[in-house]
Amino acid sequence: MVFPLFTMHFETNPKLWGKQVMRVGVSLVLLLALFASGAWAEDHAALEAALGLTRADRRLIQSALAAEGFDPGPADGVFGRRTRAAIGQWQAARGQEPTGYLDAEAAGLLLARPPQTPEATVTRESAEAALDLTRADRRLIQSALTTEGFDPGPADGVFGRRTRAAIGQWQAARGEEPTGYLDAEAARSLLALGTKPDPEVEVELEDRERDRQAAAEAEARARAEADRQRRARQPGARIRDCEACPDLVVVPSGSFMMGSPASEWGRFNNESPQRRVTIAEPFAVGVYEVTFREWDACVSEGGCNGYRPDALGWGRDDRPVINVSWNDARAYVAWLSQRTGERYRLLSESEWEYVARAGTTGPFHTGSTISAEQANYDSSYVYGSGQKGRYRGQTVQVGTFSPNAFGLHEVHGNVWEWTQDCWNESYTDAPTDSRAWETGECEQRVLRGGSWGDVPWFLRSADRSMNDPGTRDLKVGFRIARSLAP
Repeated sequence: MVFPLFTMHFETNPKLWGKQVMRVGVSLVLLLALFASGAWAEDHAALEAALGLTRADRRLIQSALAAEGFDPGPADGVFGRRTRAAIGQWQAARGQEPTGYLDAEAAGLLLARPPQTPEATVTRESAEAALDLTRADRRLIQSALTTEGFDPGPADGVFGRRTRAAIGQWQAARGEEPTGYLDAEAARSLLALGTKPDPEVEVELEDRERDRQAAAEAEARARAEADRQRRARQPGARIRDCEACPDLVVVPSGSFMMGSPASEWGRFNNESPQRRVTIAEPFAVGVYEVTFREWDACVSEGGCNGYRPDALGWGRDDRPVINVSWNDARAYVAWLSQRTGERYRLLSESEWEYVARAGTTGPFHTGSTISAEQANYDSSYVYGSGQKGRYRGQTVQVGTFSPNAFGLHEVHGNVWEWTQDCWNESYTDAPTDSRAWETGECEQRVLRGGSWGDVPWFLRSADRSMNDPGTRDLKVGFRIARSLAP
């Protein structure tokens, strides 16, 4: 028969503790009466079960045990092996048989214990911290606790859960509140009892602690690096591998129709036949075209063959680098790879069209037309229903115009962008994945995107051009890609 006597929850308001203790007392009287009449089972588990403790009651009891300096495990209301052991230790500290099960009196005492507030714990921690105990002092205290018959764990100078429990048990044995934290008097008492370790043992312990700390730091670095790599593979993540490195953004895997349909105005036959291309893995791509600032950093560090291209008086810094050949662009990505240890490269032609479209299917990522407020080109010409606008006649700073859905700026206009691919007059037998097409007329390399000096139909996502890999031109720059670590 079960008697649900302990079903109330104890308040944190001290004014209500008296009433609650009184309720516990009434319950105890009833239980003692039942015991006298022989209604209790002799089995300890059955005796505890008869108390009818709710899950909330069990959580309170676990919290009380922890406050007394014992380790009942998490306060989850489940009396598992750790909680049973803690109950037994608490009973032994009170000079009782350590059954690990509660009778009415024990349950009443634990439930009546005022909850320990976080503020009290913080105050005790602060008071102990103010003692300024050295690591050697902490080892002595742990040694003293062991001598006194408690189990603080290894004498390593670290006050973990086992040491805190041992301190609480020591305090309880002295008739003190088992807080698990030391005040000045307790620390002096234990330090007086402690045995100083042998100097050789001390050195060994210090070496062991240094090794432990080094291993923990290495593990933390490994976790941080794994987390960084995981986050760096998420689409939309921004990456910058060094102070002088270009900003990158991770683009997702996906598939798209490469080339243009016969109905697209201004198209050329070399944009066909259309085919579906699959980009199987995410990769990182430059948010902007490579700038003069980034190129000059390469030169200043001994890279890029020491070549400093002419900016034509338009400005350097955040303008896209111009007058660079395909060979120059390859030298830059080789320097970046060596500088960072990452795999930098030029985009393949299929990757370029994939990131330029960013999920769109029209002539431009802006839709069926484009304007001078959306790109830098010769806007004295119009495309479709577009209108004429300001013709700037030179490059503009990267980031001047809004990005596409993948976060890339100026994929239309500003400067032509080198890709890795050899030139081919059509897409017949072209790769259907992200690989560069390294066969064909490799004395010509593919350019994409159009420039500040071109008519708008040269800016279309599907438009293609080419040039000799050694040619340097005032309309030509490049954008970079980076493969992601597996």
